[in-house]
Amino acid sequence: MGKTLEKKSRNIAIDVLRGELALFVLLGHAVQRAFPDTFESIYLFKIIYTFHMPFFILLSGYTSIYSKNLNLKSKVLRLIYPTYLWTLLLYWLKDLKFTGLTPSVEFPDAFKKYIKLVLIRPDYIIWFLYVVFVSAIIVWLGNKIAGKYRLIFYTAVVGILVLFGGGIRPFGIYRIRCYLPFYILGYYIAAYKEKIEEIFKRKYIKYLLLLVPVWLYLGTMWSFDSNVIIASVLAVLGMLCVYAITQLGIMKINPAVKVLKYIGKYSLEFYLLQIAFLGFCFGEGIIRIFITFMAALICVTISLFVCRKIKFLNKILFGK
Repeated sequence: MGKTLEKKSRNIAIDVLRGELALFVLLGHAVQRAFPDTFESIYLFKIIYTFHMPFFILLSGYTSIYSKNLNLKSKVLRLIYPTYLWTLLLYWLKDLKFTGLTPSVEFPDAFKKYIKLVLIRPDYIIWFLYVVFVSAIIVWLGNKIAGKYRLIFYTAVVGILVLFGGGIRPFGIYRIRCYLPFYILGYYIAAYKEKIEEIFKRKYIKYLLLLVPVWLYLGTMWSFDSNVIIASVLAVLGMLCVYAITQLGIMKINPAVKVLKYIGKYSLEFYLLQIAFLGFCFGEGIIRIFITFMAALICVTISLFVCRKIKFLNKILFGK
């Protein structure tokens, strides 16, 4: 890979970025709950959705470089197990007011129908963990069977998905098509980190800020129906801008770093928990967004603290 793997240790900057992205996920969902019929046209929603999940996937690919071998049991416990557990839990919780799941998420009227649905579409609700799992398997296969030609293997897989996977929802094909390239990109950024840093010195990060107005302007082009090229360009712009703002600003604010580092360390748990606390809201517009966001954040923080203290509960809910 052109570099010696670094020791497996937590990267504070990565945790801070993950913490930011977890909060953006929650904020995006708060916008959805505040504007249930028009959220896709809300500028804040568009900007968040240009980059937040592609960046999450990219960071997952980036950190995967430090796992020399695929620990399938660990991946299943940490990704697939909570995917299905929380998918089932949310069906049973859906009618409780505090969840805010209905009518934002469509659930079949019978549990058996729901089971059949999620068996065919495991990404129906908790899609992020499933996509990371499949992406990790594909990257592992590339290393295992393609060796030094793995980039050709990845390019072929992505090409097939882009050309033929656009309308295929079963087994998460569509979402894998959208996000696998970012996982692979993250993997290669980590693999060639030293060479990249030699070319792009730290002092040049400030010039990425010039992209911020471009990103904020072009962000209006985003929609769920954006073609893959537009969506990818917007995602890269957003990631570069958020990375620059984080490195030049957020990382210098110690209280913010401490909070975001904690959230980032448990970002998967945060991602799962926030889905269950989106129903505490009142007011209109921005006030409703703020109240939804803050109420869910408080509930998630308390729940996360309890789960960390009660190891058995943490194991049951999150597989670790």
